[in-house]
Amino acid sequence: MKFSPVLRTFVVLRTVAVLLGLAGGAAQAAPFCVTTDAVPPQCMYVDAQSCQADANRQGGVCVANPAELQTPPGPGNFCVASGAGAMQCVYADRLSCLSDAQRVNGACIEANATLAGTPDPFRNQRPY
Repeated sequence: MKFSPVLRTFVVLRTVAVLLGLAGGAAQAAPFCVTTDAVPPQCMYVDAQSCQADANRQGGVCVANPAELQTPPGPGNFCVASGAGAMQCVYADRLSCLSDAQRVNGACIEANATLAGTPDPFRNQRPY
């Protein structure tokens, strides 16, 4: 049985469209990403511990995916994220944060929220 070129093209295009539609709906972002200087952020980690472990192996850092995870307000620039979504954002430096994260089998991530009323020294302010 021979098909016309038009029908064959239609069938191929329809198959490709269906496959792309299925693949597009399956992708979902994860709350944690590993970033390094060599590659773009890899946002595929659903728990802090696996993110931190891969970050250590790759020579990078584990960060919160801002599209998926908002850190709670706190006085620190860094947060320890542990199991069950618990986070403490009380660390001024990454070193002390990493130390405590290792102790609780979690990850040290940079905070993406600040306490209400805490001035942001990097925010542009107009002189008037």
